[in-house]
Amino acid sequence: MNQPVLAELIDRCDMVYHLTAAVGVKLIVESPVRTIETNINGTDIVLKLSGKKRKKVMVFSSSEVYGKGNQIPFREDYDIVLGSTQRARWCFACPR
Repeated sequence: MNQPVLAELIDRCDMVYHLTAAVGVKLIVESPVRTIETNINGTDIVLKLSGKKRKKVMVFSSSEVYGKGNQIPFREDYDIVLGSTQRARWCFACPR
């Protein structure tokens, strides 16, 4: 991530909409640690730079954060049920 460019872009906007993440089944299965680090560190950088510029941030997530819940429609106040941390499949949902 090019932090100087990101800082300049944040400075030029009224609000930051953070929608980015490392995605893709192949990446998640083959590089679960990298997926977690990318998603957590990227969000951390966006939040810190936005905070320095006193910009509001809207962080978007994924339906993956609802885990293995079987209630439809999903509601934000339902309990979250994720799978085993030993399975790469869950390395995307956890940091989101």
